[in-house]
Amino acid sequence: MKKFFNLALIFAAMLSIGSCKSETAENRIAMHTLIQIRAEGFNSKSAVEESFNRIAELEKIFEEDLNRIESNPDKFVEIHSETLELLEESQKISLETQGSWDITIGSALKIWDFDQAKIPSEDQISQAKNLVDFKNLTLDKKNQRAKISRAGVKLDFGGIAKGFAADEVRKSFDQYKIRSGLIQIGASTICAVGKKSDGSKWKIGLKNPRDTSKILRTIELEDQTISTSGDYEKFFILEGIRYHHILDPKTCAPVQNGIASVSVIVPNSMSHAGLISDAYSTASFVNKKKVFETIVIEGS
Repeated sequence: MKKFFNLALIFAAMLSIGSCKSETAENRIAMHTLIQIRAEGFNSKSAVEESFNRIAELEKIFEEDLNRIESNPDKFVEIHSETLELLEESQKISLETQGSWDITIGSALKIWDFDQAKIPSEDQISQAKNLVDFKNLTLDKKNQRAKISRAGVKLDFGGIAKGFAADEVRKSFDQYKIRSGLIQIGASTICAVGKKSDGSKWKIGLKNPRDTSKILRTIELEDQTISTSGDYEKFFILEGIRYHHILDPKTCAPVQNGIASVSVIVPNSMSHAGLISDAYSTASFVNKKKVFETIVIEGS
């Protein structure tokens, strides 16, 4: 749900090159977004290349499994272990947030046309409400299978897959003993690994939701992942009301609660730190509940 090139998080400080270590920094397009990876260490080039290879692999896996699940309603289909892991964690967060995070929101996103500034009809919204419910997704962990309960249920990996990818890149960093680096997956998620080469923490700028050319606040990170959800990535304004892409699963309409953006910071020591920060930034935007370290920016 949070994507593309109007970055919600930007690098406020760049990686310095140490005298005895090498640095590799690359930007590539993958998972329908811009990905920036910087690593410092003797194996930095291999780590970065392996990271992008892994992201490409994940993109292929997720697209394949998503199509298989949605094409076979009410039938269990075999999926890759990565997809099962993502869906299992997603369902846990749905339970923890009482549905404020819901991966079946894709059924509602489908009816909103933000490019054409078009509001769906009441009938379309009513139909979407019958489809959006995380309980419409069932997992068979023992046999590595998943199914949706009925035709029309659409899964949206956009608000969680990029965080999952950040976690996988950290595994590549660990494999190559990279202790310093930055991983930015699209507009929403930045993972800070260790400190900068000069020993200082990474400085990350949070954009002003009402003027994204300006930095509203700078924060420091060390072995932490931050994800941001904002109402300014995809939206239109009609009769003074801002309609944006962060939908409330219960109403299948854009959240209207006075919040412009929510950032959630999770320590990398937690399993699935990227996935958790990604999904919880959306959930906290919807329900206004603060979890972990949460930064809420209100808007008008």
